Amino acid sequence: MKSSYQVRALKCFSMLLPYIVGCHKVYEFERAVRLFNQHYHRHVMVDHGLTRIVFITSDYAIKIDYGNEGMVFGGCEEEVKMYETAKKDGFGYLFAAIERIECNGYVAYVMPRVRNIPPDWDEDAEDSRIIENYLSDEECRYLFDHVRDVHWRNFGLRGGRPVIVDYACLAL
Repeated sequence: MKSSYQVRALKCFSMLLPYIVGCHKVYEFERAVRLFNQHYHRHVMVDHGLTRIVFITSDYAIKIDYGNEGMVFGGCEEEVKMYETAKKDGFGYLFAAIERIECNGYVAYVMPRVRNIPPDWDEDAEDSRIIENYLSDEECRYLFDHVRDVHWRNFGLRGGRPVIVDYACLAL
């Protein structure tokens, strides 16, 4: 059975689809979401990385792959595989859960929203030292052995502990 945030995410994705179909650039997604927000009186935010666009609400995030870089750096489906591997290895708690959803033939991925890293984290500090302050040596070793793109901007907080929210780039 799906959780309530997953059900709401699927409904939101189905309402968002007509606005984002045909978008290929970040600014197009941002413009489409502004129109969506105005029409539905919502507050969905847009974030992006090299391979994914993320639609963020108050309690979940919806990710979709875009562009060609996902073929090189991995996309959402790789995040699903990494999450399943981490669960089997006993480290699933280090990762924000991700699940595939589908609507009208379009695929998206949903994960619970986690709190942003607090502003007292030093952006200029070495990423590994920041993460090491919050995670055990074993947890750090697991992340650095399995996820290539480990840096503080890819983390959020759940229960006061960091969880990685962007982890498609598997270590080689």
